[in-house]
Amino acid sequence: MSFLNKDDIFGCNQFPEEVVDVVEWGGLIRVRALSARGFKAVSRAADGDDETFAVHLVAASIVDEKDERVFGLDDVNSLMNAQWAPIGRIFRIALRLNGYGENAIEDAVKNSDGTPLSDSGASSPSPSESRSES
Repeated sequence: MSFLNKDDIFGCNQFPEEVVDVVEWGGLIRVRALSARGFKAVSRAADGDDETFAVHLVAASIVDEKDERVFGLDDVNSLMNAQWAPIGRIFRIALRLNGYGENAIEDAVKNSDGTPLSDSGASSPSPSESRSES
């Protein structure tokens, strides 16, 4: 087995994704992992606020059939007022696709008010938390 070189690594632009049926919204969406640059932009946009980090990550992770983001930064406030149940489910999927293991997700719940991520009021891991293995 040979080691990868930078051309091998840069040539691998496949990002994990998952199609999700969001019953509350009446259809399917596609959730896609972010690039390192995209993840950093989400972290900066949330500005250390764990509660908005979840919504920023969801907004940045939903893409259309052309791999274009469905939501922009100016949509985050509207998403903040949306029902938490679908946001929470999509948030968990986005975390997993971006390399956060279940332990990191559960730690986020423990550090919040203890409400499961599928219910209202849950918090997210801070952008500065290290990723754990899936």
